Amino acid sequence: MSFARKIEAHYKVTSAAKYEFIVDADERGTFSCHVNDPSDKEVWSASTEDSDEGDFSPVTDGFMKHTKDIHGLEEYLKDLKIIPKDAVLVKGN
Repeated sequence: MSFARKIEAHYKVTSAAKYEFIVDADERGTFSCHVNDPSDKEVWSASTEDSDEGDFSPVTDGFMKHTKDIHGLEEYLKDLKIIPKDAVLVKGN
């Protein structure tokens, strides 16, 4: 097997839809972010300002390890059926 085929076999080539995780604010106790679908439409957002205690609920509820845990957020959004099971969540600008 050629080197290129080994690489291809190891890393599954996918055409999954890419959703973007975008941090809007991250300073002095304030955190807000949103997720855009492939057409750049916002499909989910959250902020510490949404909570009376200033908590970021996906983290305090145990779905994310920290505010930039993209993998945890991806699984959370898939469980809620906000993004498709075969989608990939990537860091946006």
